[in-house]
Amino acid sequence: MPRFDVAIVGAGPAAIGALWGLQSAQGGSRTVAVLPGETGAGDMPRPDSTWVHPKVRKVIFEARMQRVIGQFVPTNSLGKSYYLFETACRGGLTSFWGQQFVRLLKPDFVAAMPGQTFDDYEAAFDLIEGRLGLAQPEAIDGWTLPDGFDLVIRPTTIVEPIDSFVHQFALASAGTTVIRQRLTRLERASQSYRLVFEDGEGIEAGRVILASGVIGTARILMRSVPELRHARFRDHMPVFLHSVSLGNRHCRTARRQSTNMNMASIEVTRAGQLCAFLSIYNVRKMPANLLLAHFGLPMLGALSGRNLEILPLPFYPVQTWTRDSFVEIDLERADEEIVARRCRFQDNPEGLQLARTALKACGLREIRLSPTPAGMGFHYHALQLSEDGVAYDSARSQITRLFGDDVLIVDGSVLPWLSPRPHTETLVANALISTRSMMNG
Repeated sequence: MPRFDVAIVGAGPAAIGALWGLQSAQGGSRTVAVLPGETGAGDMPRPDSTWVHPKVRKVIFEARMQRVIGQFVPTNSLGKSYYLFETACRGGLTSFWGQQFVRLLKPDFVAAMPGQTFDDYEAAFDLIEGRLGLAQPEAIDGWTLPDGFDLVIRPTTIVEPIDSFVHQFALASAGTTVIRQRLTRLERASQSYRLVFEDGEGIEAGRVILASGVIGTARILMRSVPELRHARFRDHMPVFLHSVSLGNRHCRTARRQSTNMNMASIEVTRAGQLCAFLSIYNVRKMPANLLLAHFGLPMLGALSGRNLEILPLPFYPVQTWTRDSFVEIDLERADEEIVARRCRFQDNPEGLQLARTALKACGLREIRLSPTPAGMGFHYHALQLSEDGVAYDSARSQITRLFGDDVLIVDGSVLPWLSPRPHTETLVANALISTRSMMNG
């Protein structure tokens, strides 16, 4: 069985952060294996199924992607049946979304691992933005709201194109051994760890870094330790405030500065702490096939890469995250499948009212509100596991108890709390810092 010094499981933002962390760690050369999770078993069973998010269907259709879904989780909330899923492709969830890079604010900082400081993250943010060629955008406008709240509106920072993360993964994994196998379970050996694949083959590694996403990490741990039959994680619960505005100067400025459908963001803070984050979408940049997928219609190859430029509508969907709006999702392992058993919603009416105030202050008028089904916020974090479904412990504590200090989780599973801001940059920073810290001992 081949043996490596380090094995990294995953190929998304956390895996890229882990690879950068390895590169910046002290010590000599190391043999490294990377498992993106791509296997024949990862094909979508029904690519046209309306149970799959329309953005996912659109990207898979236009990019002719194969073997990109590794684990479906049947879910039901708000009267809808749909799939949550684990990606199994290079780029991870950033193949579909998560390309927005925004720095974490210092008042919102919560350490994912003992000993981490905000200065560590600031240095990591500088490195990440340097490698991706990003700069945080200048504000379009800003002012003070009642009760000590501050509002700022700025164009959105999006890493484009989507395959930038595939390219970054290729660069970061150069010199490693990329194994096109999917990890089924992790076993503890005498002086190392055994990573067992779907076909029964495997490798050994002295250290293992799990960067496989919250659902992927839950799957690996639940299959590695049969006693762990229950898992629980949190997600933000955004709402859509469908809005209109004629001749809005802020939207006009944002349209000029952004080529993406997600054209601008509104941030509301108090004493530096983020209370609400609103993403304003430009429907004229909506991909035509995304609209077809949204209504469950067949997508067309002739429309690939085409946007709805012909529709100069004054309509702006605004996806809104507030500080304390969360959903907690319970998973259970049933035989070899993982299913969602329960979703608990935590509403934040004060935060929603604050978002509406911010929207009105920016000259946008709300015409309709639509909630987001559980798990569709895609800000997964705070994974916990349990044997009996009653007493839960954090994924970080469970992995240390079961496998020791040489197995590390660096994906969103170990982030105890997320601010309403998009968290991709925070995710990469944590993976980089945590991996480097483990390797430096």
